[in-house]
Amino acid sequence: MPNKKIFITYIIFSLIILMIMNGCSSKPKPIVSAENQVPSWFLNPPQTDNTYMYGVAIANSRQGAIKKALDDMISKLSINIKSTYNSKVQQNNYYTDTNISNNIKTTISLIKINNYKVLRTKLIGYNKFAILIQTNKRKFVHGLIVNLNNMRKRINLRYSLLKHQNVIMRYHALKQLTKNAKKMQHTLQIIDELTHNQKFDKLLYLADIIRVEQRFLTLKNKLTFYIKPNKNSSLFIEAMKDFLTKHNFTVFNKKNKNSINLHIKVNDNIYKNKYMNIITIYVKIQIFNNALHVGGNTFTFKQRYTNSKQKAYQAAVLDFKKELMSKTINEALDINL
Repeated sequence: MPNKKIFITYIIFSLIILMIMNGCSSKPKPIVSAENQVPSWFLNPPQTDNTYMYGVAIANSRQGAIKKALDDMISKLSINIKSTYNSKVQQNNYYTDTNISNNIKTTISLIKINNYKVLRTKLIGYNKFAILIQTNKRKFVHGLIVNLNNMRKRINLRYSLLKHQNVIMRYHALKQLTKNAKKMQHTLQIIDELTHNQKFDKLLYLADIIRVEQRFLTLKNKLTFYIKPNKNSSLFIEAMKDFLTKHNFTVFNKKNKNSINLHIKVNDNIYKNKYMNIITIYVKIQIFNNALHVGGNTFTFKQRYTNSKQKAYQAAVLDFKKELMSKTINEALDINL
């Protein structure tokens, strides 16, 4: 009898332990706290009116959320700028009409916004920030106009110095000025969108933008390469001509005032031993604008030498072509175009 009572007690005790363990392992239903909920001001933000613009965003950092909220605010303007102008460009002794059309979507990365206020911010969970920002339209436009005028002054100053520079420096400067002019276009169109019922001389700025872009296009079409003939390096010269042509540059058989002049010299060195003969071929490129040395590069190729320089050079030309195609024109020639 005592053994039977002990056995029953053991069974009851085991069942109790099992029930406790099952109760502990069961997962409770998740509780959605107020801290993890997206706020109502984010789901239904204030609408842009005649005085203020608004933007909302969620990001992993407060600063990131502010930047995205500014982007959201600008994207609501749905601004596209389209400018068209004609340019007469001389090509090979005749003129062609070139039509230029730019259609650009405005993004926050191309404009500066300093006049904004963070109205609401909330930490969602552990690492998400919700942000609501507000911008006063009048102050916003004033800041953009100040920024636009500063950009215009910098562009005009740089533009006035171009006549004292050689063709490559002018090309590089105009290429950079064209990028700056694109930024002006974005800012200009935002101002025009927000001041369409007010007096704002958009054409004053647009004329400067078009002037820079048109001059860059004209110079780009006039910029040509001239490669000095050299029968010792004729195979490498032909490879260079193909490379320049594929990068949309023209190679002429005679020099002109806008020519970039290339000199290609090739020499070799043969190393012999009882195991293998090796020929090292050096391709030296020098680049001049008028008498000014403006760039250049040296390529080195090693080939097995079998008593035939012709075969070694043909193999080196193939390697030269591969090397060129793996590089940009600036990398290949060590110039800034």
